[in-house]
Amino acid sequence: MSLDPTSNRYGYLLGRLFSHLQALDVATNGGDPATGTAFGKLTTAITSPAITLRLTETLGTQWLRKLAARNPDLAARHQQRITELVDRIAAATTVEPLQNVQMAFITGYHHQEFASDREAGRIITTAQVASILGLGSPDAARVQLRRWEIEPAGTDDTTGERLWRRDAIEERHRTRPGRGARTDLAPRTRRDNHTGPPDR
Repeated sequence: MSLDPTSNRYGYLLGRLFSHLQALDVATNGGDPATGTAFGKLTTAITSPAITLRLTETLGTQWLRKLAARNPDLAARHQQRITELVDRIAAATTVEPLQNVQMAFITGYHHQEFASDREAGRIITTAQVASILGLGSPDAARVQLRRWEIEPAGTDDTTGERLWRRDAIEERHRTRPGRGARTDLAPRTRRDNHTGPPDR
């Protein structure tokens, strides 16, 4: 699942733009991306991808102004990415059936989300998993991942290497039993330890 930074397909660029709009929403207003204002409009944007441009002009402009008052550098980075995509969308060919634009939008959205997660360190390699778990090699990490039955988040299209979600790894590592713990043994009760004749 790799981002295609050279694609100028109209729907693909709109999907990428929506992903950046969603990231701007979180940077400005905080909270879980899945409960943010932008994410709440994703279904509408999939149905009518061009609405992403209007959302960028309205909500995006408000969020950039609000973020700039608190963190000008971060706002400038978001502005640069959004402006670049808007300019490319303006020059893109729009002569495609709506269904094709919708499918390209979904692909572009997910590709950009995955790329942003990798850039932010939320998607990690097996070697990074080994480092988090304190294991000596990626092979040891693979063994542990199979034992935990954790599904990969995707694959690197260049190397074919599996990639993993950092939060899932850290959660399992945080809640794992201590080394040598016997999780199959429950604490013995007083009745368990009783070896005399049955109580009358």
